[in-house]
Amino acid sequence: MRRLIAIVEGLSNAGALLSVLAMAAIVVLILLEIFVRAAFGSSTQVASEYSGYLMVALCLLGFAYSFREKAFIRINLLVPRLPRVWQRRVEACAGLAGFAITVYVFIYAVSMTYGSWELGMKSDTMAETPFWIPQLAVPLGLAMLGLQLLAFVADRLLKQDDT
Repeated sequence: MRRLIAIVEGLSNAGALLSVLAMAAIVVLILLEIFVRAAFGSSTQVASEYSGYLMVALCLLGFAYSFREKAFIRINLLVPRLPRVWQRRVEACAGLAGFAITVYVFIYAVSMTYGSWELGMKSDTMAETPFWIPQLAVPLGLAMLGLQLLAFVADRLLKQDDT
């Protein structure tokens, strides 16, 4: 089980790296847009569109890593007052609830992405980007988050009562 948790953590790290690369790409696109406007008085015509796609990828692909590193907002009014064994049980239940919600959204994200691919949907811009390409980040990020939530639940259930 620890090996599977380590694999999931590796996937979360990969998602974080992809998020960083998406952020860097956004910066490059914006700087390129500024340069083209200043130097040539025109636009790249795609910087805004692709920056939006990359922002979605940045968020979704970073969710698993953010969750693992406790960067999500958590409300701790009751749990810290419980005995440690009950803290882990409550956290495991919350993780399972989060997993269930993530799976629900994942199913619709896959449906949306597949529907865009099946219908050949493209953006209304000059680039005519097939929508399924940027939409892939949504189910991919949700899948990584779901796996990280399961790893969280497993970690909480595997811990000894005295830790």
